[in-house]
Amino acid sequence: DWQPQAKDDDLVARVKTFAQPALDAAFALRSKQERQQKLKEITAKVVAEFIPADADTLFANHVKDILFGLEAKT
Repeated sequence: DWQPQAKDDDLVARVKTFAQPALDAAFALRSKQERQQKLKEITAKVVAEFIPADADTLFANHVKDILFGLEAKT
């Protein structure tokens, strides 16, 4: 049976520490285009920092889901 990936609190905390200040700054921008560009840049930085080149798709998606959750809460 399929089981959801266990929540990795340490990884969540590290991604949050790394990305939250930039997310806060991005969401403070009034221009939607600027905000969307900043969010793309933040995603690229998180991917580069936390997803090794040899990481499997499940791990990569897990990191992206963590970031998406942070964006939703911001």
